[in-house]
Amino acid sequence: MLFLDDIKVEFESQGFQGTHIGISPDKDKSVLFLESVRSTQTVRCPYCGGSVYIYENGQVKLKDIPIQRDTTHIWNFFIHRYQCNCCHETFTEEIPFKYPGTRITYRAGNWIKGFLQQKMSIKAIQELTGIHWDTIRKVQQIMDEAIWKREKMLREEGYKPRILAVDEFAIHKGHSYATCVMDLEQGDILWVGKGRAMKNFEKFFEDVPSDSLSAVIAVAMAMNASYNKLVTKHLPKARIIYDRFHMQSQFGRDVLGAVRLDEARRLQQQDQGR
Repeated sequence: MLFLDDIKVEFESQGFQGTHIGISPDKDKSVLFLESVRSTQTVRCPYCGGSVYIYENGQVKLKDIPIQRDTTHIWNFFIHRYQCNCCHETFTEEIPFKYPGTRITYRAGNWIKGFLQQKMSIKAIQELTGIHWDTIRKVQQIMDEAIWKREKMLREEGYKPRILAVDEFAIHKGHSYATCVMDLEQGDILWVGKGRAMKNFEKFFEDVPSDSLSAVIAVAMAMNASYNKLVTKHLPKARIIYDRFHMQSQFGRDVLGAVRLDEARRLQQQDQGR
């Protein structure tokens, strides 16, 4: 398909220079063209470390986040293939924007990760993004493998969290909620459960072995009485810390609200006495 050179661009990043964006006549596809600007003097053979020369040129196309809805956006890279002057092995120039094992950009990969974290189905993500089912599944496998490796490493190190945070969040605004527990030092999500009531949070202590929580010294939370009671019950040695946002909100409701009411009554009485 022919593309119209509608937009000229000029930027350089990680060894590639953007030149222009092509728009299809039907406006349903856009392509960003990038050319390699690496000097052969900065490239070394990955096999023996020798100097190289450009053996041939090629193109690689990666899908990216669409510029607008119902369109496809592609990054078209003009790359080099090199041959070593010493061992004569050939290899292709790496593209740092490429998400591992796929034909999409890192931006698109992180975009898909966000949908997967929201528990969207692969089919729904495919329909929304226009990216192939196999690619989305590959991103999911990479995520699962990374999580598995992280969990294995923590187990081998005898990991025990010290400072926890518990909070609720909306799954669907105004309809359903979930409770999340995380390690504030490591940034790991330790547990997520449906609901925000006391009985829902109780499941955290049922699902997580008590021995793994033996090192907890503090738990940060909103000013929720049920959270407070359960932490005191199951982690009696841990300090409870209320976050500043909820303390300020509570102060606004209880203290400033009372002051406003008193002032309103005073002014009302003052007006009646005139």
